[in-house]
Parts: sequence; structure tokens; C-alpha cells
Amino acid sequence: MVRSGDAQGKPVVPGQPRIRPPQHEHGTNIKMTSLQFPYPGPVWALGAALLSFASPAVAKYSEDDLAELQAQVQQLRQQVRVLEGYQPAPVEVPPTVDPLTAGWDRGFYLASADDNYRLHIGGWLQPRYEYQDRSDRDPAATSSFFLRRLRLDIRGHVFTPDLTFRIMTEHARTSNLRDGWINYAFGPALQVRFGQFTVPFQWHRFVGPRRQHFAERGVPSETFGWFQGRDLGIMTHGRLFDDNVVYGIGLFDGAGRNVATSNSDGHMATGRVTWALLGSVPREESDYAWSTEPQLSIGAGVQGAWENEVRAWDLGRSPVGNERADWITATLDARFAWRGFSLVGDVYHRHVAPDDPAVAAYDGWAYMISAGYFVLPERQEVVGRYSQLRLDRNDADTREREWGVGWNLYHRGHDWKTRLNLLRHDFADAHDHRFLVEHHLQF
Repeated sequence: MVRSGDAQGKPVVPGQPRIRPPQHEHGTNIKMTSLQFPYPGPVWALGAALLSFASPAVAKYSEDDLAELQAQVQQLRQQVRVLEGYQPAPVEVPPTVDPLTAGWDRGFYLASADDNYRLHIGGWLQPRYEYQDRSDRDPAATSSFFLRRLRLDIRGHVFTPDLTFRIMTEHARTSNLRDGWINYAFGPALQVRFGQFTVPFQWHRFVGPRRQHFAERGVPSETFGWFQGRDLGIMTHGRLFDDNVVYGIGLFDGAGRNVATSNSDGHMATGRVTWALLGSVPREESDYAWSTEPQLSIGAGVQGAWENEVRAWDLGRSPVGNERADWITATLDARFAWRGFSLVGDVYHRHVAPDDPAVAAYDGWAYMISAGYFVLPERQEVVGRYSQLRLDRNDADTREREWGVGWNLYHRGHDWKTRLNLLRHDFADAHDHRFLVEHHLQF
């Protein structure tokens, strides 16, 4: 029998479950689609039987599973609490030590990784053979082998690259200190050096012995330059105008090197400046680099002392043997180099006022010209020089003259070379011939 319909007017089939639409909170029915089963009676009976059979097992399995999971969660929570309260002991990490670097840079060196510390160890070695014939000496001729220089050179910087030092000792024939100084650079234009070092005055000391045309400095350089070349004092120096000007000004004890206490009452002041008009400021006489562009520089130096007695300034004229004097010396020099050719010239003038009033003041002068040319670039160089001087321009007996020729063989630049020199030195009443062969090695 078919019913007329439900509340919505739809027909009702016998055996079909009647689904009441859910009510909205305001009482409005929510529309739902009715479910229809083709076999209503058997399906409902079978579903009821299955639910009655499976419900106890499902319920029992779910309770056991939940209990086990709850137990595991409880254990994990307890472990988390333990871990949160655990504080591991701090591990001590040893401080990092910067490694040292070592190598070769014209000598052996050790340096820190940040380059705030550096130690450089090098040296000089100059074995020489020399034959000398002097007319006023008996025996007139001597032939000998000896070491002209044997030096240990230790230099570097500490705390900062701006704080440098140098210790150079000489061990040929006698051992003594040549250089021992500390230098601080406020910048390229201003540095201060304190200790024992080469005084700033003349060209040949500015260049150094290993970079000159000849194995020995010329007679004017030795006679009009500072006694022994070095002294104890303080100096300010630097480079200006893109390194085209180099200067040095210092005040020194005035007694020479390795003198603990000066016998002089005064000091010695000195200064030098070098300008590079073409090219850069030179540090050699030769043109080993075979300059493709002309190189031209000029230099000037002034040096003076008072109550000084490092030389016999009285020229042996004091009746009481008083050798002290006040004196001042000036020098001018120039160097030209181009394509293996080099030419150097310097002049000196000195005024001396002896301490003994019985000895009159006097003036002296000197000059020297030296030249070289590489017949084989970077390998073989021929050199020559000529010089004159007069300690007292009004006394002909104080005149001296020197000339020389030489041949230089370069094995590795100025650091390793062989020099052959023939020199003649004329005095007022004698002459001296020298022939030498010197092997130079610097590392």
C-alpha cells in the first residue's frame, strides 16, 4: 500500500526508512536527499546482525590500543622532562694558533699568518784576492787572499709591519756591530730611526757597496764622507711626491760606530735629499735593468760637526797635537742611466776650523766620475772612474788622484757577481797599484 506522502509531499514506500530532516536552530528544515534500498528488509537485518557481532571486538581493540599509546606518550613525556633538565658539561676548545709561514725572499724568513711578526735572516760573503804595489812601502808588493766582508744580517718587524728592526754584524778579520736600529713608520713620508746605522749624506753610502761600479768606494767618498759611514743617533726620513723624492735628516754622536762614549764635546748633524727627475730614485750605479727610458736623478747632502776629533783635522799642523775642529761638508751628485749605460758624478767641498788657534782654517774639495756599460745585458759590464781631491786647496802636498778600470760578471743580479778591478792611487810623493778579484754573494 502506498501512502499518500511525507511532509514534503513525496510518496512513502512500505519498508523504506523514513528519514527526518535535521532541524535548523531556527526551526527551518535542512533539505536532505532520501536513501532508497532495493532490498530493504534483508539488508537491515544483515546489518544489525553484523553490528551486534563486531561491536564488542572493535571496542575491546580500541581500548587496548589507546592504553598502550597513552603509556608510550607518558614515557616520552618523562624522557623529555629529563632531557630538559640535563645540562652537559662545557667542552674546552683549545685556542687557535695561527700557523707560521716560512720561505725564501733574498734570505730565509719566518712570518705570522697576520704578518704582524716577521724575521728575516740573511748575510754577505765577499772573498777576495788582492795584489798591491806601493812605491813608498817595503816590501813594495803584497799578494793575499782574505775576506773583505762576512756579515750576518737579521731584520724584520714586530707587533706591526710599521715597527722594523735590523741587526747586522761584521765577522771578517774582526767582529763588530755595523747596524743596530729600531725604525717606526708613521707613513711613507715620515719615519723615525734610532740606533746605529748609515748616516744620510753622500751618494755612495746611499747606494751601498754591492751596487756600485767598483768593489771599493772612490777616494773622495772615503776622505770627504763620514768616518766609517755609520754612527749612533736618531734620524727622520721618508719618501715624498709618489716616491720621487727621498730624504733623511739626523743628529748623531759624532764619534763613529761602536763607541760607547764620545770623546767629543759636540755632535754631528747631517742630511741628504735625492730627486728623481726622470724615472725613479735609483739604488744602484749600474743600469742592470737596461732602462728603456732615460733615468736621471740628482742629490745633495750637508754634514757638520763641532768639537769633533774623529780625524786629524789639524793635518798634523798643531804644535800641541790638538786635532779637534768644527767643520762642515757639502756634496752634490747626479746619475744618468739608459739602455745599459750609466754615468755617476759627485763633488765635495769642506770647510774646517781647527780648535787650535795656531792652525788656520782651510777648505778642501774633491770630485769623481764613474761610468759603466753592459756589453752583454744582465751579464757583463765594463766600468771606469777617475777622481781628484785636495784636503787643503792651498796646499799642493794634500793632493790625491785615482783612476781605475774594471769588469763585472753578473751571475744573479747584484746578489751574486764577480768583480775584477785595476786601480791606481797617486799621492803627492807616492803611488799605489791594486789589482783585485772579488766574488760577492748576498742572501
